[in-house]
Amino acid sequence: MPELFAEALNAEAAVYLSRGDFVAARPLLEQILVIVTDDRILGIARQNLGNIAAQDRKLDVAREHFRRSREHFARAGYKRGEAIALINQAAIANLSNDYEGALEAAEEATEQARELGDFELIALAAINQAEALAGLDRLTEAESLASQALGFFGIEGNRYRQVGCLRVLGDICRKQKRYANAVRCYERALKMAEGIDAHIERVMLEDRLADLEGMAYI
Repeated sequence: MPELFAEALNAEAAVYLSRGDFVAARPLLEQILVIVTDDRILGIARQNLGNIAAQDRKLDVAREHFRRSREHFARAGYKRGEAIALINQAAIANLSNDYEGALEAAEEATEQARELGDFELIALAAINQAEALAGLDRLTEAESLASQALGFFGIEGNRYRQVGCLRVLGDICRKQKRYANAVRCYERALKMAEGIDAHIERVMLEDRLADLEGMAYI
């Protein structure tokens, strides 16, 4: 059956993705798009393709994959998949400086995650919501959400997500002209990012620290 073959392709692609081998994973996922009509499987494949595009900074491609992934999950009745797609849509919107769009997607993701009772998804939605709020200069709300998310991922031991939370908290401190606090957040996040080889986060943090060099006096 095509669905079983597609599931096997998804599993193989997941192994490559876990190794950071996007070149090997991409054609497997693209093959899934042409051999099945099952919306849940198609949604998962597009989620993975969107993540690959985001890693390559092809934001328009990533945005389209996440949008279509959500449509697939909605037709399949897969609510958790919908919430994940919305979280990824929010993340891409934040990267594109579309903070209004990011906030809308993150708030909708939060509602769905709460309905599911999925605390990890609630925290993921919260950090994307915080980043959007920071971009809109709603800093008090942003700091509260980012701190809550950091606490959750700290308890879970998820260092990759802690890096993102600390980056957002650093951005908030920078906007508040609390430069020393911003540097501490970025440096803590950078140390974590180096320990888990989070390349994109590492580059973003290094750029922020370079921008703040000589300004950490508050």
